Amino acid sequence: MCPNFGFIHFPDTLTTGSSIMPHKKNPDVWEMVRGKCNRVLSAENEIALLCSNMPHGYHRDYQLLKDILFPALSLTGECIDMTEYMLGYIEINKDILSSGLYDHLFTVEEVNRRTRLGTPFREAYRQVGIEVSGGSFSYDGKDTSSLTVADLGHSHIGSIGNLCNEKIAALMQEAANWQ
Repeated sequence: MCPNFGFIHFPDTLTTGSSIMPHKKNPDVWEMVRGKCNRVLSAENEIALLCSNMPHGYHRDYQLLKDILFPALSLTGECIDMTEYMLGYIEINKDILSSGLYDHLFTVEEVNRRTRLGTPFREAYRQVGIEVSGGSFSYDGKDTSSLTVADLGHSHIGSIGNLCNEKIAALMQEAANWQ
């Protein structure tokens, strides 16, 4: 959300202003979700401490687990609900590569492209470095705002060209259907 990058944006109704910087938008909801998730994570320690130092058998102090577990489960549900709500309003900057901030983003791809075309890696690396220093670098002469994932040729699992979103969606659906 930082104006220096601008990858994503949320409406003003879901952010607050800074106390000192009038241009800044604070993602307060996400900060609260992060804090509440950390509180949920702390429940594990509370439960571990409550259950320590006990001999075998039933102990009445196990009833105190409810005071830890039930609020943690409620808080988890609230965090999931708020995350779902916030993601419904996320705006993604799809034209991010047209910014001059990212002019050198594809230097590695250009070195690799030149290497695939027969230039020794060290020479391709040196050439691209000289072009960047001299201000003449461009990724294969292309306008990077029109680049597609296919142009980059990344295909290994987890790469931008093979995110495995279908597998992730299937696993999430399986987990959602688990009873």
